[in-house]
Amino acid sequence: LQPDPVPPPKAPPAQAKVGTRAPASYYPERLAAATRLPIGSAKDFGSRRWGLKRARVTGEGDAKAEASQPGDPMPVRTPSSSSRASAPPIVVTTASGLRVPIDVPNDAVGRKLPAGDPHASTLPVDRLFVEPSRLGEVFVSNGGLGLLRNAVSAESCNAMRLRCEAIVTDMLRLDVKCHGNRGFGRYSMGAAAASGQQLNQLEWALLLTDPVLDALDSIYGSGGYVLRGGGGEVVLGGVDEYQDLHADLNRQPPACDRRERPPVMVVNFAVHDIWEDHGPTRIWPGHGRPMNTERPMKQEKELPEVLRSTMAPMPMGSCVIRDARIWHGGTPNRRSYPRYLPNLEFFSREYADFVAASSSGGRFNCGSMTPEVFALLSPRAQRYTKDLVARGSVPVGLKANFVRPQGRVFKEQIAAQLNALAPNASYEFKGNGFECNLVLDLARELGFGCEIQRQGGKMKAVAWRDY
Repeated sequence: LQPDPVPPPKAPPAQAKVGTRAPASYYPERLAAATRLPIGSAKDFGSRRWGLKRARVTGEGDAKAEASQPGDPMPVRTPSSSSRASAPPIVVTTASGLRVPIDVPNDAVGRKLPAGDPHASTLPVDRLFVEPSRLGEVFVSNGGLGLLRNAVSAESCNAMRLRCEAIVTDMLRLDVKCHGNRGFGRYSMGAAAASGQQLNQLEWALLLTDPVLDALDSIYGSGGYVLRGGGGEVVLGGVDEYQDLHADLNRQPPACDRRERPPVMVVNFAVHDIWEDHGPTRIWPGHGRPMNTERPMKQEKELPEVLRSTMAPMPMGSCVIRDARIWHGGTPNRRSYPRYLPNLEFFSREYADFVAASSSGGRFNCGSMTPEVFALLSPRAQRYTKDLVARGSVPVGLKANFVRPQGRVFKEQIAAQLNALAPNASYEFKGNGFECNLVLDLARELGFGCEIQRQGGKMKAVAWRDY
């Protein structure tokens, strides 16, 4: 991320509009009747949609998206592998002067790094690819994950990339310093959405393909699981920070805490080629609940082979299906453009019933799919999504306060708050368990007293200065 050499205008920006819709011709419901192919079948209707000329994206208020050469029209790109001509990057300029590329070049290339390279993956990725129907046979022995080739079509991948670019453009209108909500320059698209999910977007419905459902059937059996979430991650280009190892699920009833039948399964999709220097996710197979009940080690204590245990290379159209309890984390993106990794989140039937009966389900316990999107799914996909259909309107766009610093920025902000404490004064931080433990560790490192207090299902860290 480089500062814009041209200073931002001094006049206060107009109020940004979040979650603005693209031209009506962009949406595939206009193409569904023509193609007569329901989402979730072996083929989908993404191809015609990509061929439509995309209007030049122009931001409002405190950010704008522009072609790299002022005055140049937005290039029309196609998904054809035989025509991957380079195009000027699409850049968003934030109000703070950061110029952020938001698209992945069509001609981006890479290669498998040699074993001696410091960024080469130590994970035997090629051996983790399986046929969908065989995933259940090798899932536990693989350490709680498996990869599928050709899980989604090139047309669907390109349609999703367009949607991700639009979401990031909206994010940067609000997050002008790129603080992110999963670390600097790192975003969760689901957690940032006003509805808590992105399942009201048709692009996420394109991910419900037969190969994905076949693989899940091999683990849970037909009808033994349901779709409960859809979002995924973005890491901007030039981000040099690792994300701490963590699990996406830490609390579940004992009856659901089984290795062979995970309570939550996350499916991450490579909608473009992901190389070892392109911010791939690192994962430590076989570590996490129910095998490990302690917190993961800090990044500085990770073994080198764990830091480099990245799920790369991953070709466009492939996906990883992983137990949400397995420890994983983000890695630096050494390329100048973003890495997109949308996901779907599935619950076992018994864990879905547990969450539905509790009041703590949050964004996973509400209808977030519109009837219009549901109607376009195949009958098979509808079987796993029918409980997600909203009875009323679904909020669109982003949460106004979605920015939630983590990593280096988070620690700098907490340290500033602690150092500003007067003698015998205290500071309270309310957040999730992971964040509260970070505050606890940081406060003790700086010489402050600190403890974690629990009130029902909520936690807070309380720090104080004794001197």
